[in-house]
Amino acid sequence: MNQKYYFILLTLIFISCKKNEPVDNSSPLEKLTSGTSKSWKYLESKTEGKSDLGPCNNDDRLIFNVLTSKLLIDRGTVKCFVSEENKEFTFGISADGKVLSIDQESYDVLSFTKKMMKLVSRNAQHEGGEVHNHLIEITLEAVN
Repeated sequence: MNQKYYFILLTLIFISCKKNEPVDNSSPLEKLTSGTSKSWKYLESKTEGKSDLGPCNNDDRLIFNVLTSKLLIDRGTVKCFVSEENKEFTFGISADGKVLSIDQESYDVLSFTKKMMKLVSRNAQHEGGEVHNHLIEITLEAVN
């Protein structure tokens, strides 16, 4: 073979070799809770495409605890209204990590890593005797 073919072959091998990213074999529950408990914060929350987060939500934390199967929503020190309290819910995540359930509400998981989670839900709300479906989109970032 002539040198031109060797050069092309080496170029193809070099281009096809890329740095392998580490594979994350964590289960969805491990990603969500780091094995015991993990805090997440809101990056974005929209209802029908309109942001529904305010400055009072900046210090809110969603703490998923695998030991109790509870989600604590810690409202932080900046409250949206005076009587706002922390709330606790039960949660579960499907084995494939595609559905997150919080009490009776289910969220489709659009993307999910140890550091970021994007959720979407169609929430049926009763308004004036009628049922309306609202598209809810939430992006969370891991705090710890």
